[in-house]
Amino acid sequence: MGYSPDGRYYLYQLDSSLHVVDLTSNKVTNISKSAPVRFMDLEYPYPHEKPPYGVEGWTKDGKGVIVNHKYDLWMLALDGSKATNLTLGVGNKEEIHFGYVALDPLEEYIDMKKPLTLSAYGEWTKKSGFYKLPIGKDPQTLLYEDRSFGNPTKALFADRLIFTSQTFVDFPDYYVSNSSFSNIKKNNRCQSSTSKICLGQARAY
Repeated sequence: MGYSPDGRYYLYQLDSSLHVVDLTSNKVTNISKSAPVRFMDLEYPYPHEKPPYGVEGWTKDGKGVIVNHKYDLWMLALDGSKATNLTLGVGNKEEIHFGYVALDPLEEYIDMKKPLTLSAYGEWTKKSGFYKLPIGKDPQTLLYEDRSFGNPTKALFADRLIFTSQTFVDFPDYYVSNSSFSNIKKNNRCQSSTSKICLGQARAY
């Protein structure tokens, strides 16, 4: 499932557990042993090993990795000491798939001292959007509608995002907002034929 950004740890699945190898000492640790859930898709229909739901990133303090369950996000300590449901079971309760959105294009680690931005997709409602996750609290809705949203791109030096939004009848035009997804405005200058130019301008703001 991949290396940590500094190359020290390697994360992999073994049977129904997640393990990390500390490549400085070759120590192997079962980091999912403290979790009350398994991080494999147990509904996977094919007759071989169940695949993991995925990994979102490694924490900036070097002590944990954030992985996906079916709906919620979990932080697993690299020493195997604890497993924390970051979204506090809201995803499972409301059947919303949460994912981590890295707004900083230069980010290597996930800074757990700051609120996280999450993507959200309703299993049955088919709504999508974005939530804010203050660590230790329930996810807070920023934008959640009967629309489909593309991954937002943040400007390097300003609180500005650009993303697409579409429905079955609305073309996936570009929109701009701040990182709270408020004051959303359609960017009429960004058309499909000039999308690369538009994204380049957004990164330069």
